[in-house]
Amino acid sequence: MTTPHQILTTVTTLAHALDALDLPLFTTLFTHHSPITYDISQHLPQYPSQDLSVSDLASKLRLGLGGFTATQHYLSNPLVTVREGEGGKEASVKAYVTVFHFLADEEGKSGEWEGEDDVDGEGKSLTMRGSWDVDLLEEEGRWVVRKVVVRRAVPLEGERDLYKRAEERVSRGLVREGTRVYA
Repeated sequence: MTTPHQILTTVTTLAHALDALDLPLFTTLFTHHSPITYDISQHLPQYPSQDLSVSDLASKLRLGLGGFTATQHYLSNPLVTVREGEGGKEASVKAYVTVFHFLADEEGKSGEWEGEDDVDGEGKSLTMRGSWDVDLLEEEGRWVVRKVVVRRAVPLEGERDLYKRAEERVSRGLVREGTRVYA
């Protein structure tokens, strides 16, 4: 596997892990030797950039995305740059991202998607379009993430209060359970 392919595999696996809320997989994609910079302030200004441990970042993302019935992160047009850094090889990926967020209408349900028979269920959606800037480093022969910056390029499309409604679901204990990306 070539280095750019390995780097892109890490970044696309991150998108899959987010959508599945596969926290065990998610945590393997990050460096464990230093805090992770997670910056969504250019998408959601109320959340400042933070430097977090991998476990704290996983907890934040579970609560941030777990209130939605489902999400889908689509990455496109990735640009990969590889360079020698102070401690070894480093890389950056800039990719366009479109994120679809869905919240089922039915109150009182766990928020779990019921499978292919439920694809026509009623609900609200919100789409974000922007970019991901991801910094990675090579650790122990594999590429891991050390920084993620999310930038929104255009106004949100759909139900603008959906983030708030998803947060309210989490506060009521209605958090979507994760599934495994790789069985």
